[in-house]
Amino acid sequence: MTRRTIAPFVVFAVVSLLALTTGFDALFRMSYVLGIALVGGVLWALTGLRGIAVQNVQLNGRAQVGKPIDNNIIISNHSIFPRHRIEFEQMSDLPGHASVCFVDIPRKRRRGGSRVPGQVPLKTTTVCARRGRFTIGPVMMASSDPLGFFKLKRSFDQRQEIIVHPQIQDIARFQVPFVELRGEKNLRDNSQLMALQASSVREYAQGDSLNRIHWPSTARMGKLMVKEFDIGRYSRLWLIVDMERRVHSGHGAETTDELAASVAASVANRTLMTDMPVGLIAYGPDRCFIPAQRGEKQLEWVLDSLAVLKPEGTVSLDRLLLEEEKFIGKDDSIIIISPSLQTDWVKLLDGLRRRHAGVCALPIDPTGFDNQADNGPLLAELSKQRVQSRLVRKGVPLAEALSSSIDETNAASRQERSRSWTS
Repeated sequence: MTRRTIAPFVVFAVVSLLALTTGFDALFRMSYVLGIALVGGVLWALTGLRGIAVQNVQLNGRAQVGKPIDNNIIISNHSIFPRHRIEFEQMSDLPGHASVCFVDIPRKRRRGGSRVPGQVPLKTTTVCARRGRFTIGPVMMASSDPLGFFKLKRSFDQRQEIIVHPQIQDIARFQVPFVELRGEKNLRDNSQLMALQASSVREYAQGDSLNRIHWPSTARMGKLMVKEFDIGRYSRLWLIVDMERRVHSGHGAETTDELAASVAASVANRTLMTDMPVGLIAYGPDRCFIPAQRGEKQLEWVLDSLAVLKPEGTVSLDRLLLEEEKFIGKDDSIIIISPSLQTDWVKLLDGLRRRHAGVCALPIDPTGFDNQADNGPLLAELSKQRVQSRLVRKGVPLAEALSSSIDETNAASRQERSRSWTS
């Protein structure tokens, strides 16, 4: 009980005691009024939430950072008495979600020969600030007497789980490192690959596998015809996101892991639009491995995984590359996203480039996230390796960051420093 609740009982006790000891009629009348007010207030609070029901309209279940999510709630009153000044509060661990208000609920009324409850629709809108898995609910409602001395609360277990995906930005100018088309020798070498896509048919040549014969064309042409495959279809893109705990920095919604997840989501969305298979590899608290596939469903799986990926890993990026490279084919492309300033993983890029179709590094500059470390050695090593790379900085749109190389970024930085020294 709060002081506001105890105070009227203390006053009632003091007035009643004075009335009994002094015998003044005014004190007796005052004690009667206080007693009636106390009993009435308790009854008012006790019955204030009787007949109240809460219905939560089903959410989509998925949202995106930077975009609003609407939650619709219907409060019904099945009592013949209206309810006034009912306090409504929806609990949630979603950052920025606040829904505390007072509502008046009408009584149930007769309509078409039957009684329908009085209803009040409520709508809460929250702009998603961080990715993750969150719960909206339960709902807490409170009723108090007119004087505000007594307040009783009731919980309505209306919970809904939502997944907030990382922000997806338009990076149409970013060139994904696709594999180039190969010759017929590579077509034969890759005859055992799964999910091949036939692009045309041609006449049978000695050495072609029998399982490549296209029987409808053979019957129509009167000679053996085999399927010809586009080796570009073999290429897959692997997104490797560094989630080692010690390399990430920042606070709240402005962290390197949030930016890394946004970069991965944007690249995955851009690549899947070109019908290129995309896979995801990351080491957070657990190993995250999503096989490379195509389609909208694959994008949803990738975004769901990025949403719940936490920067709590203990495996360094260079060790991750060494352990996971065996799952990456020689015709596959790799994009590495990391805020690490260590050069160990950068030194592996030249070997990866020689063994795979394409390698691209998208380092995240941590100096804008309360990290005072020097990124000079990292940038120098990236330029030395001559691997396609783009530097992602805080506050710079991804469309701009992913359209300029490391060398271009360094040149722009040197020009800016020279202008500042001249001035």
